[in-house]
Amino acid sequence: MYRYFAFDELPEFIRNYLNLNPRLLSRSAASEIKRLLNQQKESKYINVLLAEAWSLLLSNELDQTKITTFISKKLKALDENKTDCHIQSSHNLIRDGKKVGNIAWTSKHLTVKLNTDVVNEAKEQQLRDFLETLIEGKAAIV
Repeated sequence: MYRYFAFDELPEFIRNYLNLNPRLLSRSAASEIKRLLNQQKESKYINVLLAEAWSLLLSNELDQTKITTFISKKLKALDENKTDCHIQSSHNLIRDGKKVGNIAWTSKHLTVKLNTDVVNEAKEQQLRDFLETLIEGKAAIV
């Protein structure tokens, strides 16, 4: 019964997705996420990593039973300073109520991730051209 209560402890953005599709997350997976969130209350990266794992779940790149393992590995790598994962800011890209990508900033990188189903070849070329222009410093501010 306690596993049902785990859903109430999940972040709002996850509960919003679960309201639309309750089958995204099992009671067991919800309980594991709740446990991890309680263990990592002091971590400033936990919510960003959870959002990243959730995005991977939504795009079928991560199984719901692997969410906590994914986050734990990322947190361990952060503790060991093995990766440039010191995310300072992150912004989800939402279209028609669905996450289609995100933008994340670290001390060294700006990372833009887009689901491949929202970008065709022409849009990809437009993006490449824009980035080339941006790097050259000639991009118009929109």
